[in-house]
Amino acid sequence: MKASTGLKQIGKGISNLWRHKGSTIAAFITVTIALIVLGFFALTWLNLLNLTSSLLNNLEIRAFLVKNEPVGKIETLSGVAKYTFITPEIAMKDMAESYPLYGDYFESVITDNPLQASYALKVEDTQLIPEIVKKLEAMPEIDEVVYGGQATDSLVNLQRVVGGFGFLLFFILVAAILLVVANTLRLSFAIRKPEILLEKLLGASPLYIVGPFLWEGTILGFFSSIVAILVILSSYNSFTSWAAQTMPYLPFRSLASIRFGLITIGIVLGILMGFIGSVWGVRRYWPKE
Repeated sequence: MKASTGLKQIGKGISNLWRHKGSTIAAFITVTIALIVLGFFALTWLNLLNLTSSLLNNLEIRAFLVKNEPVGKIETLSGVAKYTFITPEIAMKDMAESYPLYGDYFESVITDNPLQASYALKVEDTQLIPEIVKKLEAMPEIDEVVYGGQATDSLVNLQRVVGGFGFLLFFILVAAILLVVANTLRLSFAIRKPEILLEKLLGASPLYIVGPFLWEGTILGFFSSIVAILVILSSYNSFTSWAAQTMPYLPFRSLASIRFGLITIGIVLGILMGFIGSVWGVRRYWPKE
């Protein structure tokens, strides 16, 4: 196709959008709302993943030793990102600081320190916690391993479920929204069936006939994505500002961390939805040669 022909089809597509304002507005509102719903779902999903990751990243494995001396194989254990060796003296000091009202009692009355030496371990990947705990419990130098037990396992499983199910649900939602958008555009194009038949009788090629309709959906998807992105960014900015004051302990993703990805993915999805919806819309009217 020549560049001049392509430009003419773009111009005709824009002209069609303007001439059929009613159907254009209906399709525009549908695509925009669909993208807003998809955007809010994606943000909810990302924040749930961020919440579980934050909780797991703050967890540590505590391994109490039989003897009050370092164990080299714990320090070189695969999957351990950081370790801290805690002597009985340091443990007593930490306890005194944690309970300041009894600090003098700990230091003056308790002469024989009953606390054990231990390791505080941070892992590279929270999914490895159960595996690392099993390795530690199998070591004869370890007296006891404390890591949150069932609560930690539940968080790890929750993270897997949220990640996998959320990803699947996102694509199901995309497919469902595509069907809604496609049907909306199909109804919009259906009223122009006589135009398609007339151009076919005049000898126009199939691509020349349907080209403007494809551009209509693409342009519509682009502008719908712009409006949807502005609504989502504005709403999320207001929400995170409110959450920072009322729920500062919850680790919501900052607007700055998601802005670029949201804008990029939003525009791409908007254009794709408009284009695929247009293809679906003119499919039954596609001229056969």
